[in-house]
Amino acid sequence: IQRYVVGKIYFQMGGDTWNQCSRPSTSADPNPVCDPPLQNGQDVLDGLPWLDSSQECDWAFIRCRPDGCITHIEVDNNAVTGTLVDEIDWLMFLQVYTMDGNPNQILGTIPTQFGNLTDLRILDLDENGLTGTIPEEIFITAKGLEQLDLDTNFLTGTISTLLGTLTQLNFFQLFSNPIEGTFPSTELAQLPLLSTVGLYDMDLEGAVSPEVCSLRQPDGFLEFLWTDCGGDNPQVVCNCCDFCFTG
Repeated sequence: IQRYVVGKIYFQMGGDTWNQCSRPSTSADPNPVCDPPLQNGQDVLDGLPWLDSSQECDWAFIRCRPDGCITHIEVDNNAVTGTLVDEIDWLMFLQVYTMDGNPNQILGTIPTQFGNLTDLRILDLDENGLTGTIPEEIFITAKGLEQLDLDTNFLTGTISTLLGTLTQLNFFQLFSNPIEGTFPSTELAQLPLLSTVGLYDMDLEGAVSPEVCSLRQPDGFLEFLWTDCGGDNPQVVCNCCDFCFTG
């Protein structure tokens, strides 16, 4: 089943025109390369081109458990296009899914099926062309989520009131999306492990509460707190932000 899913990812997301590790027999590049960049100085994403006859755990950008179940798919900055596949929850042990960064340009919505991934720790889809809302299912089910990075898209709607239930969350960035509503101070105050919050260039209004400010270093872990608190009449009032965006 998982081979079908990653195969569908390849075909639905423009695999033949990826910068790295497209299938040599159909690649748009007459001399395709497969040399993924190092991650933290290690070649953990190294592997064979996608759709190779080998086991899919040997393909680049994929990591697996010892029993062969996929846990990581990390295809960043690789000219990925198309739309996200609905069958992503068939990879039931998936922990990390990242497809961020220029020149990636994924369109469409975020499938609700991401919310069925109970082991999901990192969802990173920033700098794409995604539209629609953030699925509520992610906040309901992915309780072990540590990083949610969806900045620089075209996402709309509001921030779920269930954000505060993601108690393992340490990295939360939604900036540069036309998401509206009240700044989620109540929810953020329930997340003691937060280290980075990027909620600026948005349509949020309100104030950063003293409870959120109390999460700042050195008393807490929060190092970066960026909001729309710039200008004479800021959208968000903040007395503890280290960056205030002025739209």
